[in-house]
Formats: sequence, structure tokens, C-alpha cells
Amino acid sequence: MRRHRVPKAGIDGLKATHAVREWDASGADSKVEILKGLAEVWEFPSYFGHNWDALIDCLSDLSWLGGNKFALVVHHGHRNEDWTALLECLQDVADRWGPDGEFLVYFAG
Repeated sequence: MRRHRVPKAGIDGLKATHAVREWDASGADSKVEILKGLAEVWEFPSYFGHNWDALIDCLSDLSWLGGNKFALVVHHGHRNEDWTALLECLQDVADRWGPDGEFLVYFAG
């Protein structure tokens, strides 16, 4: 998974090919807040287990949203141990979706 910073104008072009979810992560500096925020952004099913494995499972199967190409745009990410774990999860998810860009992650300034 390549992590990119894109200008806001670039996100609009992405919306033509992917179902884009934007996440203001400014308040998500812990595992609990990260998982809560992503569950809301992606509208996870009620069975979401609020742990890293459950995050990977849900992001690997977004069938309840329809579509087959997804992108997450993260605003105001953090740099700490929990965010390192999140990046590892997102890498796993991107690998599961495959090399053709069906699941993308962008970090917007």
C-alpha cells in the first residue's frame, strides 16, 4: 500500500472511480477512538468487534456498501503506537483487495 498526501482537489477526481470515505481523525489518538471513528465512517455492521482483527475483516468485505472500489481519505492523522498498528492493518486490507487499487488510503493535509 502506498500512502499518499493529496490536495483536496485530487479527492474529487478519485470519487469518479471509487466510493470515497473521508475521516476527520483529529480526535482519534487512541485505539478505541480510531476503531470508533472508522466504524462510523464505514458504517460497519453491528457485529463489528472493535479490535484490529475485526477492522481488517470488515474493511476486507465492504459488501454492505455495494461497489468494488473504495478509498479512505484521512484528515489529521496522528503518529503514535496505535496509528502504527492502524497502518499495518490498512496494509493488510489493501493486500487482501489486490494490487489493482480496489482499496486505497490517502492522507490529506
